[in-house]
Order: sequence, then C-alpha cells, then structure tokens
Amino acid sequence: MDNLLLEFVKVATLNHLIWLELNKQITNNSAEEINKDFLSPISSKAETYTDGKVGYKSIELSAIAKFFKEILDTKEEKVVFENTLAYSLHGIDAITKDKNGIYTIYEIKGTSRKIRSAKSYLTKTKHKGRQLTLQWCWYSLTDFAELPPAANIFLQLYENFINQKVKRKLSIVESQIQDDNSYLGTKMHIYDFDSLNIVDDYDMSKQKLMLKNLKKGNYESK
Repeated sequence: MDNLLLEFVKVATLNHLIWLELNKQITNNSAEEINKDFLSPISSKAETYTDGKVGYKSIELSAIAKFFKEILDTKEEKVVFENTLAYSLHGIDAITKDKNGIYTIYEIKGTSRKIRSAKSYLTKTKHKGRQLTLQWCWYSLTDFAELPPAANIFLQLYENFINQKVKRKLSIVESQIQDDNSYLGTKMHIYDFDSLNIVDDYDMSKQKLMLKNLKKGNYESK
C-alpha cells in the first residue's frame, strides 16, 4: 500500500540535509551551532528601548519574549523550535522538550485585557481547523516536512505525535503598554489543551496505520 507518511519522512530528511549543508557553506558552523543560531527568540529588530527599558512593537512579540524568558529561567524545558520571530508568523509558535524527553507544542497569545475564556484565544483556521487540535498540529507538522529550516522538527516529533505522546499547551501572556507605545509582557498563564474542553475529534487512525506499516517495511514508495 502507498504510505504518505514515508513520503513526508523522505522529503523532511532531504530538506534537513539541504538546510544543514547550506548553513555549513555560509557559516562553516557545526549542526549544533546552526541550531543554536536558529533559536533566537529575542530578536533585536523586535525590541525598542526608552530610558533603558526594553519593550516590543506588538502585543504578540511581547508575549513571545515573555514566554521564552520564562522557559529559559525555569530550565525545566529546552526550546527545540521557535517559529514566530526567527521564521514566520504562522503555525506552531514553539516546541519544547523536557528532561524526560517529552515534547510540548505551544501556541502563544498576548493580551492587554483580562483573560475571561482561555479557549477563545485559539482560533479556527481556514485550512487546518482550530489551533492546537490534533488536526491543526498534524497539518502544521507536515508543513514543516517541506520546509528546510523546520524539517528536522517533523522528523523529531512525527512518531510521538501519532502515538499521542506530545503535549499541547496554550500560553497567554498579559502585556502592558508603555509610555513609548511599546509592549512588555508581565505575567504568563499556561493551560493544558485537554483542560480547555475543546472538541478534538480528528481521527489519527490512518496515521497510526501508516506508522505501523512504515516500521514493518510494509509499503510501496511512489
């Protein structure tokens, strides 16, 4: 039987190798150094300074900066991917890995208002469904397979995600507007996706069958 998962793995592997080779040619860095350079959540272009105080040009950027500061300060999780500042403004915002090897997919939101309903911050997208649902996360991960800078993330996560061993969390950061009209994140709230009571009925049985066949070598490659 045809195995679409195999095609994703092949494409992601090729794109990851292309990405590493391209960066080695440009920077002559090792793979570890390339990954370190890529994870640059606090972008100088996003920061503003007034009287020595740092701020950010939007609520979203201030929320992301606060999220990464909290993650780095607690040292309970390691950021293995950040999408919003270094790569694009769409899809999964961040992925972490804890000391036990458990991955967590994060959606990061910012607000200057009182939080009344956390789940209302997760919007329904046109092509992938509602943010942080199984469907949205899976489609976002398969998009990564086709993008050289993000391909390795697909390779790291796809098996655990199919087996539903990847956590999903929503981060909402309260931000304050400053005198220079910049924003600064002041307090972060974390919500487990399962606690939000959002309908999440995407059927992963096809992916599980493809993974099973992939491991057994029971497939036909196109």
